Amino acid sequence: MSFEIIDNLFQVLVLGCMAVLSFVLAFRRHSRSCLILAFGYASFMMGTLYYLLHLVIMGYGPQIFYVAECSWMASYFFFISLEILYWETLRPPFSPAALAAALSVAGIVLLAQVFGPSPLMYGTVAFTFGGLTYLCLSALREEKRPRLYELSLLWEMALQILLFVVSGYIRDYTHFNLYHFVDILLTLSLVGFLPHVLHEEAP
Repeated sequence: MSFEIIDNLFQVLVLGCMAVLSFVLAFRRHSRSCLILAFGYASFMMGTLYYLLHLVIMGYGPQIFYVAECSWMASYFFFISLEILYWETLRPPFSPAALAAALSVAGIVLLAQVFGPSPLMYGTVAFTFGGLTYLCLSALREEKRPRLYELSLLWEMALQILLFVVSGYIRDYTHFNLYHFVDILLTLSLVGFLPHVLHEEAP
């Protein structure tokens, strides 16, 4: 069996379980944060599921897979919504350093064409990743203790960019390689979002 199938199946199963768990916790704890996170997990999982099904049924990955990329992109809208919920209560002052970092991240996304090659798609990613970077860094500057959710979100975005950079140099996906290693790390970093959110909500 191709390791590409194993990698994608692992991501679908893990994120599917995290989505279900987040939904259950959202209703049990009456938590908006868990509900938003559940939709984020579900969106990311469905994008990978589309890619996996195409790979299994057709025998190769989709040549035009904006269905998957749009679903992956949608997950970040939920992640940024979760950060905005917190950021609005903190109201940190304007941070030039955070803005510079955000513009740098947006520039890297544009150069790497993350979720490309459509300019509309990687332009949206650049705006979203840049916005997330600014929100996270400006909030971190004001916090007495760094929030693990923000740190893990910054780490996850870095892995997402790295994944697309690495994919430009990989031709054989049937065997384990650096691409699969980064993708597995990305999956595990997404798993970490829920424990961090639950820790913040703990009385």
